[in-house]
Amino acid sequence: MAIDIRTPKEKRYGIVEQATWGTIMVDTSVLDNGTTNNGVQLDIDPFTINPAVNIREGRQSIGTRRPFSGSRTHDMKRVAPLISLPAFEAKKDELDLFLYAIMQSVDESDTTPFLKTYTIADTQPDFSADAGFFMTFWERFPASSTSRVIKDVIAKALTLSCEPGGRLMLAGELIGRGAMGQNANPTGDWSRADSENTDYFFWEDITRFTCDFGSGPVDLRPSGAFEFTLAHDALPYGNDGTGEFEIFAIRNWQLGLKMIIGDDLTAVIRNQFESAHKDGTVCTVEIGWGTATPAADGDLEITCEVQFTDVVPDSADILGIEVTGQIVTDLITDSPITIILVNTVDRTW
Repeated sequence: MAIDIRTPKEKRYGIVEQATWGTIMVDTSVLDNGTTNNGVQLDIDPFTINPAVNIREGRQSIGTRRPFSGSRTHDMKRVAPLISLPAFEAKKDELDLFLYAIMQSVDESDTTPFLKTYTIADTQPDFSADAGFFMTFWERFPASSTSRVIKDVIAKALTLSCEPGGRLMLAGELIGRGAMGQNANPTGDWSRADSENTDYFFWEDITRFTCDFGSGPVDLRPSGAFEFTLAHDALPYGNDGTGEFEIFAIRNWQLGLKMIIGDDLTAVIRNQFESAHKDGTVCTVEIGWGTATPAADGDLEITCEVQFTDVVPDSADILGIEVTGQIVTDLITDSPITIILVNTVDRTW
């Protein structure tokens, strides 16, 4: 018998926005990182999916002291498979999908370049009515009809991070609905997007990094990495009569920011952070690439309201301040964070 050895890097991973809740996208879907409804082949290190199998332990008083297989049953009722994404570079024509998958609220302009404004709403979309964003996810294996596929996938955690000399990175956790398919056969045109420098968000290309402590924006000089965390509890809700739950209930948002800011000889910046920490001041942090008012292809802006929960002098190579905060809103009618991304892909959102 011939021996055919394959390596993990021969696997591929792809996502396509679903049109209808509960209806998995076909294996012939195109993943060429192109126009509306075309999917994305991810540039990511190999990993595997947790299929989420229920193992139910039964009673053991059956006439023997030895473990008995009949006392245990396995099923796929109400399962929600998890997909843990290792960190990979965020690209301007792919990041928009992941932002919608976690924030579940977006407004897209009608003309190119398409400005997409993401916020966190005080309600959630009715997925069963095909509202919001959900997708089909493939873990594509080299051999035909051996790939894994999950439907109705949303994001339950997303981390955006960047450090000096690097590019904006994306990591997180996706969650799907129902049993994972194990014999999918993706045959559509899959192709990796060209990697141009204009596709990425480089640390050195950041055009504004400010904090408003209450008297107007103050320019900051970051000396180390920053990290935004967006997460919520995506809880299975309801039952559909076929062994699956109906939709996800989105609750308990956890929004955070960490950053390292350079100190100065006057200690003015450090004093402002420490005062805001002591007083519980809600400050506005803004980090942006591109034009001050986002409008051009490749612009990205993150603006959030923050209460600092820890401010620690940093004794690394360059004297700075390690700042940790919770992203909150001081007006319950407002979103605590707004992200604006501009690209030339019309998602028809």
